[in-house]
Amino acid sequence: MVSCLLKRTQVCDFDNQTGPSFPEPLRIAEHPSNQEHKEGSRVEFKCKVHGKKKVIYQWLKDGTEIQGQNGSILVLDPVKLRDFGCYACRVRGTDGSDCMESSPATLDVTPRDGTSKYHVGVFDAEFQ
Repeated sequence: MVSCLLKRTQVCDFDNQTGPSFPEPLRIAEHPSNQEHKEGSRVEFKCKVHGKKKVIYQWLKDGTEIQGQNGSILVLDPVKLRDFGCYACRVRGTDGSDCMESSPATLDVTPRDGTSKYHVGVFDAEFQ
């Protein structure tokens, strides 16, 4: 697992008319939201960032990086029962600064037969 080091570097550019200017720090403006979907449907998690830097996205499932998922939107289509879990998005500036992680979002996948699966601590439980 890659850990993020938070480092902030402020660059001051002095302009006789406007005074000092500072690069706008990155911030997550839209966090992914909890969702419940039937097995086989399409799921989208979104993570929007504000700031004037180019960013790198990395999606996580249950704290582990999802290989190849490096965009602002994570699409699971079709969603499978094994996709049940907790999702988050890690964002950092391409220069390595302003690394942050979104709030986690839970995905509950309802099987086609109508049962529901809930995540309880480190255990999974099924209810009918």
